[in-house]
Amino acid sequence: MPIVYHFSETDLGKIRFAFSPIWECVSSLRVLRDPAMGAMHLPWIKEARANTKHLDLELLFTLVRDPKDAGNYIPDFLTPPPSTPFPDFKSELTMVRNTPSDIVQHDLAVNYHDLQTLPKNVQLFVQQPQVALEQLTDLLEQYWESCLAMHWERLRLLLEADVMLRARQLALGGSSELFNNLYSTLTFRKHKQEYLLEQEKHFTQHRYLNGRGFVLVPSAFLGAKIMSMHDIPWQPTMIYPARGNANLWNASTEPSHALEALLGDGCARVLEALHVPTGTIELAKRLAVAPGNVSHHLKRLTRAGLVESHRQGRIVYYRHSNRAERMLALYE
Repeated sequence: MPIVYHFSETDLGKIRFAFSPIWECVSSLRVLRDPAMGAMHLPWIKEARANTKHLDLELLFTLVRDPKDAGNYIPDFLTPPPSTPFPDFKSELTMVRNTPSDIVQHDLAVNYHDLQTLPKNVQLFVQQPQVALEQLTDLLEQYWESCLAMHWERLRLLLEADVMLRARQLALGGSSELFNNLYSTLTFRKHKQEYLLEQEKHFTQHRYLNGRGFVLVPSAFLGAKIMSMHDIPWQPTMIYPARGNANLWNASTEPSHALEALLGDGCARVLEALHVPTGTIELAKRLAVAPGNVSHHLKRLTRAGLVESHRQGRIVYYRHSNRAERMLALYE
């Protein structure tokens, strides 16, 4: 049975896209604790475990519970919906630090079913919530600096590319094109005077947006699932797997022989290396070829509709198109 989101025309006009450093920080904790939740992140997991030997992460692991124990819930105050399309970690951390105590206690009650049975290291959030939030955000910042800050540029490019893709789908094909291509279990349709977005689930739950709009947030660490936030005061938000996250740490530069036969060695190698959005100079270094050769292959791939580009400051980043993703799936 599905979860059903009820959209009005007003809600459809308030769809926005963003990504969230604090979400990646918090959700990565589940992968760090249980690599089975994200085996594609194994290179990062090995590095992060080595880099956190000096940190006591017990409080974070207590709050961000194992899904086998807590379902697929993470306390919402840990991951407030991003208020801007491209937020930075410190501004989001400030939002967590300033969370009203009643919201913190509400989320803890959902997480543990009863405030009377909170784990000992979480009870401070009820007794002295501001002190507890200060300790929590200090620990989150230490974890971020130890494990994710050095990788944020790579993560940001992946997430930004997905946001731009979804925004284009919405602009060119409307809400149906966007949602029906967002995730395999989502179905979007019009019903009488409203629009319904159905998410397959084992129980039925109706969520009415009531003019509050909808935030779509891609994630690298989410895994093969989607998650959502709905309770007031948060704006309704859906988090979904970012396209290409399976190759975030291990993007190969060696194409298959079949792909080489189809495109030629140079174009095939460039295309294979673009699982994560990349600029010309970085591609040239990774492939150990001249930047001019890379530019030549990128132009050919662009003309073939296999590569898309976007500018960030003075750098143009290239990424796979939808057509390329479908084609590469045939050669895996």
